[in-house]
Amino acid sequence: MTKNQNKTISCNSNGMIISYGDANKHQYVGYNSYVSKIQMKGTVKYQEVEKNIHLSPKQKDLYSKVVYGFKAFTKEELESMNEQTKLNVSITYTKAQRILRKWKQDITFTNLDRLLLALFPNSPVIKQMSQITGHSDAVAKEDEISYKDLGIKQDQIANKLIEFGLLPKNFYQII
Repeated sequence: MTKNQNKTISCNSNGMIISYGDANKHQYVGYNSYVSKIQMKGTVKYQEVEKNIHLSPKQKDLYSKVVYGFKAFTKEELESMNEQTKLNVSITYTKAQRILRKWKQDITFTNLDRLLLALFPNSPVIKQMSQITGHSDAVAKEDEISYKDLGIKQDQIANKLIEFGLLPKNFYQII
């Protein structure tokens, strides 16, 4: 296989365009042709894992207060809270959001690295890029990828919060 030094690749939201400058040819490659069927639709085994969890009212309340912070409290609850409780709610909410944001970034970066390495297996730039890790707190809320788009379910979020001690270890036993 020879390498074409006159090849330029540009990407948009639908796919890539490969331009061969020496031959004045262009080729369009949609992302779907490189994304496997499992990634797009899942498999039977994968679908079995994605069971919806049914939380008790107490579990929903506890989960909401960690994930949504003050938004999960009633007006009466907020008015009756002392300053220490408000501080604890704020700290727990901030920790939860930071953990979940970093987790979503890890999933996004891993998926992106896999895609780029599959598309450009011999590219030293892509190999170097995929070795770089890190997180950005500067990502605007509206630019974040949703849990749904990442395939993250409520039980996975709850498990992550249990892992970091923001929900109790016996969370699923609470009635």
